Amino acid sequence: APMRLGGCGGNRFSIVLRGVAGSGRAAKRVRRAMRALRRQGFVNYFGTQRFGAAGATNHDVGLRALLWRYEEGVRLVMTPPPGARLTGAEAEAYDAWAMGRD
Repeated sequence: APMRLGGCGGNRFSIVLRGVAGSGRAAKRVRRAMRALRRQGFVNYFGTQRFGAAGATNHDVGLRALLWRYEEGVRLVMTPPPGARLTGAEAEAYDAWAMGRD
């Protein structure tokens, strides 16, 4: 059966932050963000294995990342191909991004 968005709940990886300095409000924000990551996890937007072949190819998205044009790369991944029939969580993810670009 094809894999669906959220169907890989056992996929785990670690995020390591090194050389982070700060105090006060900045440190508080980082701690709050890390707690949210621990609770909710994080969607890996890179690669078609996450959202199917939405018309974006890895080399197109990778090129945008190398050029520091991240928003363009995300747009490539988060724009469904013409005529795509999306359902469930996948449709919700595309719709949420289209509404707020976040």
